[in-house]
Amino acid sequence: AAGMGDVGVSTDADFNSQFWNPSKYAYMYSKGGITANYTPWLRKLVGDIDLAYLAGFYNFGDLGGGIGASFTYFSMGDVSLTDGNNDIIGNVRPNEWALDLSYFRKLHEYVSMSVAVRFLYSDLNNGMNASTSGGVEYHAAWTMAADIGLYYRQPIELPMGTSHFALGFTLKNLGGKMSYAPDRSNFIPASMNIGVTYELPC
Repeated sequence: AAGMGDVGVSTDADFNSQFWNPSKYAYMYSKGGITANYTPWLRKLVGDIDLAYLAGFYNFGDLGGGIGASFTYFSMGDVSLTDGNNDIIGNVRPNEWALDLSYFRKLHEYVSMSVAVRFLYSDLNNGMNASTSGGVEYHAAWTMAADIGLYYRQPIELPMGTSHFALGFTLKNLGGKMSYAPDRSNFIPASMNIGVTYELPC
């Protein structure tokens, strides 16, 4: 999906729908499931950057909807901190993680919707506050965010079988700011995603 311009927002439902568009979970054939992904990031350049992802869902049925959840962990490996003279003042292992919880529900035979909340945590210096910026003390940052998702999927009968037209829409990372230093904060990057998919029978 990433290779197709993040069109995963509208593709067929799968276990990783929590990342793309939790609304798609309403069209899963199974009652529930769990998946785990691990990526040794940029291994030809560095040897200790890792991305791990765990997601799952449970569908209560057409009337009750269901819930989804995911946990993302990104480790940036060993990083050396330097001062203004380019002298190493310490080594840290920056890391970031996010915990998501979503609720999805069918609004119609062909339409589903979802809402999700997210807790984000980013620790870039592991408590080492020495810096090159005049003694500013940096600390780990955290914030909360929310997502809204919509998914439309309709079967279309063809002579060779049933095809499906799908439209996906999400608003992601709507929410607060993150601050690594006193009196400094920035909004996290929000995004709007729209995708269209048409699946032909094999």
